[in-house]
Amino acid sequence: MCTDPKTNGHRDRHATSNDRTKAEDKTPEAREADKQQRALVIENNKAWKAARTVRNEWIKTYLTRKTPPASAGPFLAVGLTRDADIVTDLKGNHVAATWLASDESAGWGRSTQLASVAEAANDKRSLVIALGTVLGGYEARCTDSAWREDGDHNSTGRYLRFLVANGYVLSEVETYAVSGETV
Repeated sequence: MCTDPKTNGHRDRHATSNDRTKAEDKTPEAREADKQQRALVIENNKAWKAARTVRNEWIKTYLTRKTPPASAGPFLAVGLTRDADIVTDLKGNHVAATWLASDESAGWGRSTQLASVAEAANDKRSLVIALGTVLGGYEARCTDSAWREDGDHNSTGRYLRFLVANGYVLSEVETYAVSGETV
């Protein structure tokens, strides 16, 4: 145990904002860098929300296909083994329902319309529906701050890389979400 954290340069990870360096104690250069960083975050948060709309429209069109892409098998296997909780998430089920079944809200619980579409599908189309369900889970997990995280090692990065491999073109802010760069 460290008996002198300040001397050794250690910080309490549970420190409150009162324990952090105040703006007036920073150099003008540090204050300007903080201001630019905050402006970048605000701008990219807006861009991420706009990209979500474009991405969802692209996926909805993409899922009208009758057969799954060749890369669907490995992607589904990883989604179901590494990120299995995305399939059980109700929000993801609702996202998939808007893509595959109708524009209606599924209400509370699982979408019965999505289940009906799945039950009526042939073998190949049912795999597309399974893919859409997994993609819906990933999309639901894409929080407004997902673009700030290390995309090399998280579900959002895996999800967006799959979309790119299937023809989706990333927006500028989405490129952060597939890279190891964090903001």
